[in-house]
Amino acid sequence: MKKIFVGLFLIFIGCKSTNKSSIDLFGIAQYSLEFNQRIVKNVPDNEIHRQVLSTYFKEEQLPIFRTIESGTNKIYLTIPTGIVFDEKKLIDTPENCEILQTQETTDVKYIAYRCDKTYTAIYLRKLQNNTFCIIVSGQEEESFRKEADKNNIDKKILINQ
Repeated sequence: MKKIFVGLFLIFIGCKSTNKSSIDLFGIAQYSLEFNQRIVKNVPDNEIHRQVLSTYFKEEQLPIFRTIESGTNKIYLTIPTGIVFDEKKLIDTPENCEILQTQETTDVKYIAYRCDKTYTAIYLRKLQNNTFCIIVSGQEEESFRKEADKNNIDKKILINQ
C-alpha cells in the first residue's frame, strides 16, 4: 500500500507540466519538448509499455506520467516505484529481439532494441534521489534512431540551476 501511495504522490505532486516547451521532473530538471512534439492527454493502453514492464520491471511499478507524440514515435515519461537504481540491469531483451545499443553509467542505464518492425529504447536516469524512465517506441528506423538516441535524450534533460 505504501508503494502505491508513494507512486501516486510522485505522479500528482512530484512532476507537473510547467509550459508547452518542457515538462518538469521532480522540480530539479526539465524534459525539453521539440516543436513537433505534443503531449497526449489520454494515455493509451500500449503493448510496448506492457512488454517493457514484463521484461525489465517485473518487480517494480512503472506508471506512465506523460505520453508524447513525436512524428510517428511515442515517448512515455514514467516514474518507476520500488526500484533500486544501482541494482537495475537493462541487458535482456524480449524473445526474438535484436539489441541495437546499450550503455550504462553511474546515473543512466540505456538500451535500444528492435522486435520485428518495432523499435524500442529505454532510458533510466537517476537525478539526486529520484529515478525516472523514458520509453521511446516507433516503427520508422531513421526517425526512431534520431529521437531515441541516448545523447539526444541526454540533451533534452535540462538540470535546474
